[in-house]
Amino acid sequence: MIRYVCVAILLASVIAGCKDLGPTVMPNTTNVPQTAGKFFVDAFAVACSVKVNPRNDSLQAYFPFTLQYHFEGSPGSLSMMRIVFDRHLTFQTNSDGPFPDSIAGPCSVSWGFWTTSSLAQLDSVMVECQLEGAYCARVNGEQHYTGSFNWSAARKIPVYH
Repeated sequence: MIRYVCVAILLASVIAGCKDLGPTVMPNTTNVPQTAGKFFVDAFAVACSVKVNPRNDSLQAYFPFTLQYHFEGSPGSLSMMRIVFDRHLTFQTNSDGPFPDSIAGPCSVSWGFWTTSSLAQLDSVMVECQLEGAYCARVNGEQHYTGSFNWSAARKIPVYH
């Protein structure tokens, strides 16, 4: 019987000893409005053709790439774009521009990438696109980040020889 009383007292002291330590999120000390931004990809297009690279006159794979996107609710910026071809050929660009993309209209990025391979005997290749960025707000003339986003997609595309 004494054992049950001791266990009950021990449980009561443990439960009474637990207190709310407050929120686990740091408070917003810069008074930056936390707006709910959204990032949308409107189009993601990539192709692959093997042709002669005019820079070095060798047969290589060429990947033209287009990404169209827009922001809603809050302006934002892309900070990292990574394109992975055939799981091992990678192109990555990082940017930390001074101004975010506006929510007023669509934005686009278009590039073409040459590889050192001709992708011989491949009829298709996997292409992965990974994006990271942040939503922004201007407070007292200074740029502040109000949240982050990421997006990724993978496509298997034909190789045109």
